[in-house]
Amino acid sequence: MPASSGGSQEGDQDRWTKPVARNDLVAKYEYETTEYADEEWRRMPEIPTAEELSQEDVEVPCNIIDDSYESVEEYLSTHYELLREDAVAGLRDCIAQIRMDPDMDETPHMAVYENVMVTGITYTQQFGVCTKISFSLNRVGKQIRWSQSKRLIPGSIVCLSDDRFQTFRVATVVARPLDQVEQNPHEIDILFKPGEIEIDSSKPMLMVECKSSYFEAYKWVLKALQRMRPDNFPLHRYLCFMDKDIGAPGYVEQTGMYNLSTIFPDSINKEKFAEVPILEEWPDLKDPDAKTSMDATQMEALKAILTKEIAVVQGPPGTGKTYTSVQALTTILNNMTDDEPPIIVACQTNHALDQILNYIYVFESNIIRLGGRTKDKENILRRTLHNIRNSAGQINIPGSNRRAILRQLDAVKDKMRRLTRPLREDLISPEGLFELGVIEKKQAESFVKGASGWVQASRVYSEKPDSPISMWLGESIDKVEIMEDLQMGDEEADIEYEELKDIEAEFLGGNPGQDDDQKLYGTADDMKNKYRVADPVGTPPEDIHKAAQKRDVFQIPQYLRAALYCHWRREAMKKIDSQFKELNLTYQRLCQELKITRMEKDSFLLSRAKLIGMTTTGLSKYRSLVASTKPKILLIEEAAEVLEAPVVVGCLPSIQQLILVGDHKQLRGKCSVHALDDDPYNLNISLFERWVLNNMPYITLQTQRRMRPEIREILNPIYKETPLQDHESVMGRDPIMGMGNTNIFWFCHSNSEGSFEDSPSKVNVFEAEMITKFVEYLVLNQQDPAKITILTFYTGQRQILARLLARNVNLQYTKIQIATVDSFQGEENDIVILSLVRSNLNNTIGFLSNENRVCVALSRAQRGFYIFGNAEMVTRKSNLWWDIGKLLQRSAAQKKIGFQLPVTCHNHKTQTLIEDVIDWNDLSGGCRQKCGAWLPCKHKCPLTCHPFDHSDFRCQEECERDKMRCGHRCKTRCWEECFCEVCGMSRSEQERDQNGYFDSDDMDDNQWTPAPKKGYAQAATTVKAVNGIKNVVNEKRNRKGVMV
Repeated sequence: MPASSGGSQEGDQDRWTKPVARNDLVAKYEYETTEYADEEWRRMPEIPTAEELSQEDVEVPCNIIDDSYESVEEYLSTHYELLREDAVAGLRDCIAQIRMDPDMDETPHMAVYENVMVTGITYTQQFGVCTKISFSLNRVGKQIRWSQSKRLIPGSIVCLSDDRFQTFRVATVVARPLDQVEQNPHEIDILFKPGEIEIDSSKPMLMVECKSSYFEAYKWVLKALQRMRPDNFPLHRYLCFMDKDIGAPGYVEQTGMYNLSTIFPDSINKEKFAEVPILEEWPDLKDPDAKTSMDATQMEALKAILTKEIAVVQGPPGTGKTYTSVQALTTILNNMTDDEPPIIVACQTNHALDQILNYIYVFESNIIRLGGRTKDKENILRRTLHNIRNSAGQINIPGSNRRAILRQLDAVKDKMRRLTRPLREDLISPEGLFELGVIEKKQAESFVKGASGWVQASRVYSEKPDSPISMWLGESIDKVEIMEDLQMGDEEADIEYEELKDIEAEFLGGNPGQDDDQKLYGTADDMKNKYRVADPVGTPPEDIHKAAQKRDVFQIPQYLRAALYCHWRREAMKKIDSQFKELNLTYQRLCQELKITRMEKDSFLLSRAKLIGMTTTGLSKYRSLVASTKPKILLIEEAAEVLEAPVVVGCLPSIQQLILVGDHKQLRGKCSVHALDDDPYNLNISLFERWVLNNMPYITLQTQRRMRPEIREILNPIYKETPLQDHESVMGRDPIMGMGNTNIFWFCHSNSEGSFEDSPSKVNVFEAEMITKFVEYLVLNQQDPAKITILTFYTGQRQILARLLARNVNLQYTKIQIATVDSFQGEENDIVILSLVRSNLNNTIGFLSNENRVCVALSRAQRGFYIFGNAEMVTRKSNLWWDIGKLLQRSAAQKKIGFQLPVTCHNHKTQTLIEDVIDWNDLSGGCRQKCGAWLPCKHKCPLTCHPFDHSDFRCQEECERDKMRCGHRCKTRCWEECFCEVCGMSRSEQERDQNGYFDSDDMDDNQWTPAPKKGYAQAATTVKAVNGIKNVVNEKRNRKGVMV
């Protein structure tokens, strides 16, 4: 903390009462423009134009991945143009399609919305003036699950046209509240460019959206690349020119000595590591005093992180790359002085960011989470910038003109609202037409005078507006009818709800106030049209012009009035539109100035933190703000999963050190245009992987602490150069209950795949059914459902699995995790079941050919790993899968691959081979033998072998206990309380009656409730609870034979 801060590390550290100097860097970086640059790519507008989206032939450069670039300009322009193409190519194709056939229905890659109408305007401080529009889903033809749909999410760009796409405008979706999109008609809020805003509520439009790309993910990176030059792009000699002579960071060279005692917490002689000249010497792990939990390769990685301007650390699955990052950050933070700028940490996902920030928070609480949406409701939520800002109170920055800007903003807003008042009426009034200069004063007066004689007669038109112009138009006014969408069935979900909320929160900047309903905050004007006047076709222009000259409008023939009103309305719209757009430019400029004043306060708060965390999307979005704190160190987790450009723009002008932690063998970055993935473009090759491909220095962690050895073994074909070593903690782990010693197995089959009617995603119903029964078997064997994860490469298969598990009576109350492989990077679980899905006559294996995805899929399990898929086809098409199959085939103890899945009864040690779904039918988690165990009631258990105990079993045998007090024998079942049908009393009632508690004659039959016998198990024939599930074993009936 700076000496002048006057605050502690907790509680009051965020309060501030003293005046704060303005940080001029905020405005400098935020206002930086490339509009007048020499290079064309630097002058490209932030939002694509209609002209750009109308191009037919586009040439893009190729990413050089195995050599250096010739210049910084070539490097930056190449990545800009490739990324721009990835961002807009899909929408450009959509425009070409809709122009060829404006009446076409939507396709798997293009969404088409018709009957698009302006319904309102919202004046916001965050975005500017936004337009609310309504639309229909007739061309979709399905009911949309908006809470699980990627359609029109904030940050998407759409194209709108009122002339069947001969011309069109581009807008950004800024809000999609669920209550608005689920109503009829559906509504969203969009933002046009200031000079292109549409406010005409009478104009029907057609709207197109590309389903395959999300522009917000590109926008800020593209903008940052345009601003980068050799003089403000540190470390470019390494990143562009692949210079292998990597020096030490400037801040390390200045200090020289480092305190490494946090790395050796158990050392008796900690003073030995309190001052280490790390550029000259490094602790030897053979030293008895060097007691650390880090292994040799982790210590080697730590040395590189502390001593090199660029440190690249490869962390294969389970090798502790996050742990290594945290240890490095601990050390750096421990050596920082109070006046040093914060460290920047960026992660690919919000989940990964929360995880690493929680680790850091243990030893350093002065951190700030910037942007996005945290699921951590304790430590990290308190440290979001929003909450830090609230706890800081009023921050006085002399020279900030925030109040003056707000006054100007309100003044401009008032002018815009007065200007659009005529459009908020059902029909534009004569006064409005006169004020706009469309009609003369005499004409306006004639409306009022002429309508006065029609007031009484107008009452018959009770459903129409009661106004002079309504009287004048008469029968030409129609009420606007809201039509229902034509829908057949539901559209499949294509995004998880939590992922959707993450995207929305990142777009809004992580402000909790808008996180719940996603509505815009500002002054909203409703512009819905309740009535319309149809413009007659074929009215001669000269007739309209002649009619417009008449001073008494009621002298105009009735048949010309609708055409004349539409003419007047168009003229009024021209005047309103031009003035409104001019005012909107001013409003947008003031919003930008207001944003600067907010950023100045945020910059001050961020500069007081020791560490700032954000997603890689936030790294580019908040680049100006973060750059104003002048950070020296940038660490990026899962760096191999991020495209190169988002990492490069993190090299802020003040950065002295870049630390990349990841694994290029696992997931790569994603491109919207698949053609850009491959040679020669190679857009999906990360900076991390390009670094490795150019034989630049990097460290590989080698000791894994996740998988049991037989699971780790199948990763050997992937990590040939640096084979993984097993830590002692993974040895001797307990086997999976019910599987004997089969802790890894590939179940083979040849059942064909399929697909949904409206989705290209693949499904395999047989696999899904087999996996569902297998999961049921594991849960009946008392495996904790939370410790089981089902992985698949296809979203369609995930949906099928979710449905089957929900229908299974033993699993419907559990929370078995079902995830796609791509969403599970960085995660792990005890038992992982992998569904390969692909099985076809064309021998097409799709995603299974992607070795990076396969690496993630194979490396998530800790104790048990089970693959379900067509091994014959997959191994024939992929060398990697062939090697995996050979390893499983040659297993020393027994084959771990085959067409029969071996399951082993825990009680009798009997092995059962499962080949088909029906083979599970007579198993209850055990084998096919009778249980035969003695129950507490001295009867034998009649059930088929089961792994759960008898504590809840309800014995159905007849009661064999002693006679009751009345001398009669009980005729009930064993599990029920003894009851005498002769006397009509239970055993407990007789005992109470014997003791004089009550007279049985006074009891009503409805008051009697049977109670279980003491010392006897209760549940036997209906529901067995195991780990929160229901196991239906049999039916139970009460003593009267009624189903319970």
